[in-house]
Amino acid sequence: MTECIATFERTRSELPNVAGAIDGTHIPIIAPREDAVDYFSRYQQHDMIVQGIVDGTEKFIDAVAGFPGSAHDARVLRNSNIYQEAEQGNILQAPRIDIDGNDIELSRARVVVERAFGILKGRWRVLQKRLDSSLNFAIKITIACIVLHNFV
Repeated sequence: MTECIATFERTRSELPNVAGAIDGTHIPIIAPREDAVDYFSRYQQHDMIVQGIVDGTEKFIDAVAGFPGSAHDARVLRNSNIYQEAEQGNILQAPRIDIDGNDIELSRARVVVERAFGILKGRWRVLQKRLDSSLNFAIKITIACIVLHNFV
C-alpha cells in the first residue's frame, strides 16, 4: 500500500494518500447463452465490464472482469472483492494524513486509470473487437492482457 501511495505522490496528485485510481471499461463479447439480456449494454451491444484499479505508474494493482454490460459502476464496485476487503477493514487503513488546508485536484489522480485502459486497449487490440468465445474464456483473455500490460 505504501508503494502504491508513493507512485501517486511522486507523479500524479497533490492529494496525499491516494492508493489507486478506479474505473471501468466495456469489452464487446458475443451474447452469452445465459442471461444474454443482462450483457446488453447502453452501447447497444453485448459486452462485459472490466473494473480496474491502477497505481500512479499506470500498472493494474487489481482487476476484475465479467460483470454484465448493463450493470452500473456502483453495482460492479459493491460486488467486487476489493470493496469487500475495504468494508471489512482489511485494506486502506494506514497511513492516514490530515488534508485540511491543501489544494486538492482529484482529476489529476483519476486520469491515470483512464490512460491505463487506453494503453491496454491500444496495445492489445483484441480487446477493441468483439471476443467471439465463451464468457469464461473472454474473461481469461482480458485478464491475460492486463497481466501482459503490467509486464510491458
